[in-house]
Amino acid sequence: MAIHGNSTPCSPDPMIPVSIVLPTYNECENILGMIDDIGATLGAATFEVIVVDDNSPDGTSALVSHAADSLPWLRLITRTTDRGLIASIRAGIADLVRRRPSQVS
Repeated sequence: MAIHGNSTPCSPDPMIPVSIVLPTYNECENILGMIDDIGATLGAATFEVIVVDDNSPDGTSALVSHAADSLPWLRLITRTTDRGLIASIRAGIADLVRRRPSQVS
């Protein structure tokens, strides 16, 4: 594996917001555990998780929507058209740019 840039471990700066885009499809068995793990790992850092679900028939969006009621850092985008991994990542980034244009670099 190649590492480019500074490979020195560092602590996240709590003043720098972190946005994680999670594209999903049929992840109802995994998504809540992943969301919990991200929340536990990032702890006091300023972060958000944007789940972009491609209208999963297994209820992934419903689970995330319910979890978002109690997790202010969790957002959900449910897409019914132009589905797919790359399109979902782009949708998550576009949402971020729309909401916080001055913080995106």
